[in-house]
Amino acid sequence: MKIMKNLVKRARLLIFCMAIFNSEAILLPKTCVGQTINYATTFEELNNAITNAQDGDIIYVSKNITVPSSFVNSASSTAYMVAKKRITIEGLGADVTIKREGGKSILECNGSGAVVSLRNLTFDGGAIWTSDVVSDVSNSGVSGRSVIDVAGGATLNLESGAIIQNGFTTDSSATNTTDAGSAAYGGGIRVDWKLPGGGTINVKAGSIIRSCKASSSKDGNGYGGGIGAYNNAKLNLYGGIIEKCYARQGGAIGCTYRGGTSNTTAAVIKVYGGTLQNNAAVSGGALCCEGKTEHYVNGGTIINNQASTKGGAIALTEEDTIYLAAKGSSLVIENNSVSPNDASVDQFGYEGIYIDPRSTANTLIENKTVSFDTKGGNTFPDLTVEKGHSLGEAFPGNPIKLGYVFSGWFTDNGTFRNQFTSTTIVTEDTTVYAKWDIAPVQIISPVPNAVFDPGATVTILGTGVPGHTVKITEGIKILATTQVDPDGYWSTQLSGLPGGTHTVSVNQSDPYGSAFPAVSVSFKILKITTEKDYDCILPASLEFDGTEKQVIIRPKDKITGIGEITEFYIPINSDGTEGTPSTTPLINAGRVRVRYDVAKGTDYSAAKGLRARFFLIN
Repeated sequence: MKIMKNLVKRARLLIFCMAIFNSEAILLPKTCVGQTINYATTFEELNNAITNAQDGDIIYVSKNITVPSSFVNSASSTAYMVAKKRITIEGLGADVTIKREGGKSILECNGSGAVVSLRNLTFDGGAIWTSDVVSDVSNSGVSGRSVIDVAGGATLNLESGAIIQNGFTTDSSATNTTDAGSAAYGGGIRVDWKLPGGGTINVKAGSIIRSCKASSSKDGNGYGGGIGAYNNAKLNLYGGIIEKCYARQGGAIGCTYRGGTSNTTAAVIKVYGGTLQNNAAVSGGALCCEGKTEHYVNGGTIINNQASTKGGAIALTEEDTIYLAAKGSSLVIENNSVSPNDASVDQFGYEGIYIDPRSTANTLIENKTVSFDTKGGNTFPDLTVEKGHSLGEAFPGNPIKLGYVFSGWFTDNGTFRNQFTSTTIVTEDTTVYAKWDIAPVQIISPVPNAVFDPGATVTILGTGVPGHTVKITEGIKILATTQVDPDGYWSTQLSGLPGGTHTVSVNQSDPYGSAFPAVSVSFKILKITTEKDYDCILPASLEFDGTEKQVIIRPKDKITGIGEITEFYIPINSDGTEGTPSTTPLINAGRVRVRYDVAKGTDYSAAKGLRARFFLIN
């Protein structure tokens, strides 16, 4: 049931690998010793998970989250959340969005140790565009910094299902500085310029950057509507889409360097695949490079982009060198605007390319195409590679298929003996095939050792293979049976369970009755405490002697997990009415009533006024 996806609660689980695989699992991955999984449903939970993360942690976001504009992060003056570790943040379910209310970056990836991978999750900058014409969009929503900031040598991986959208940056100040700057860059993502600067962005298959803009509030200047990068940045496009973005320099991507620094440290772009479409700029409708560095456009599609002065597709405006795949290879550049300043189509075989007289352009040698058959997973576009080379860093991330674990790419379909990896040398056009194994059923909720009140209905929620049957048992007793829905989720409710600790096993079986390894979870239902669980011991002497007469209330033998006990002494008036209760034992003669409250404990629920007992101080 789709509605049950919203019941996911935060937990930290230590998972131990039963086997080592060459890939991560799909839905909820296999993890190794020391790896922690978090479930976040609120901004506070997500921020805490990112702040306290250790290398290798996975954070699953199961509900839409709004980032409050009022939140101040002590680790950054320019971002709401800061990641400094090697982590994965993934949306659990369909269309999960993190959206900001204010103008700071939603997420800052900072430091060489930060490697942040985003999957199946949308980061929304909050901009609301008032025009459909990408070169003339204005904003009536949030504006400020890039949606995501990369700084200090960090790496950001946009993987399958990651979407960055509606970013509008007007502020160019560097991370954690007060430099106001004079230009905006990176409406969607930026690699910050603060020296020593640097950082890497890897855009992979299945990801999207869309509807983002970089435009200074001072003069309209800006670099990279989708991605903007300064000194020592590395931008790698292995797949994905960047569309409907705008900046004065580089509608989709802008590479430059900070004024006063060497142009030899300018950002570098390498395009192996992906699509840049329907972007706009003054210079470089899709891509603009400014500096003295080398860039590669070895594959992919650059289509339907426009520039008002030069380079509807690509503009090199300083001393850069670019290597272009030859016309007729795996690179497609077409239907982009053309200006009188652009290079002749005879020069490279492509229109819409501007080459400054100080720049250099070369065509690459023979390329080969690698095609990916995901066998029912999400679609991956073709990649190009120079003949005699491997894909290397261009090797894509893992595809997704509900209920299955991805186990690698192979060149032999069905037998799966010849594995294809990032180091495999490509000498001819090649198709590789995904190998899938059925993923074990997973339990999302309740979290281990969850505690429920007496009589509570416990919802069991998890993932599995669509169409498979899920059976929940405790010992030999079958508690419930359900089926995995088409989205890969299952859920059921358990009611009438007695107080105590319960350990239930969950097993899934296919339509033919074949069962797969079971998983289990333990939770506790609090018991209801009664007066029968306690001894009430009266004072040894009830004769009036001016001393306190204290009653002892204590749990009976073998009764543990009881909360704190509070005794109340109530004097009874001559007319039978009750006086004022007191926790101090009475010293006056007369009739006394004793009541006691018990706080909630580890095994028992709270109870008030459990028993009234009379005694007489003679």
